[in-house]
Amino acid sequence: MKPIICFTGAGSVLGQKIDRAAWEEACGNLGYPISGAKNCNILVASRDDTTKARDAKGRGATVMTYDEFAGELRMNGCQRIGNFDLRSIDGYGYESMVERKERERREVAERAEREIKEKLRRDREEREAFDRLADENPMWGSF
Repeated sequence: MKPIICFTGAGSVLGQKIDRAAWEEACGNLGYPISGAKNCNILVASRDDTTKARDAKGRGATVMTYDEFAGELRMNGCQRIGNFDLRSIDGYGYESMVERKERERREVAERAEREIKEKLRRDREEREAFDRLADENPMWGSF
């Protein structure tokens, strides 16, 4: 079953404004049901920090920008939204969202790996320094 979509109004793709009716028609052609904000699984908004977007996130709905959702439609076979030819974006919006999230995950993992390596290096240096002091002061081992 396809997710239920809600549009917060007219949106734009790569700066070209597309009216809400065109968005709804494109969704209908692909079998996506349209509903109000309270019943949707995906809320499509111009920004993800609006009151509607925050409320939708609070209900567990996915919030996508119009560019991201246009990419989703394109990847599901839609070629046009109104007069806008989606073939020109080839999934730009959705792919860029996925790429951004992957990049963020990779950066977090790389940062964690660097921090762990640095901690291990410091621990090794401390152990080596202690071992040198113990070798220089044999009395330390007698306690």
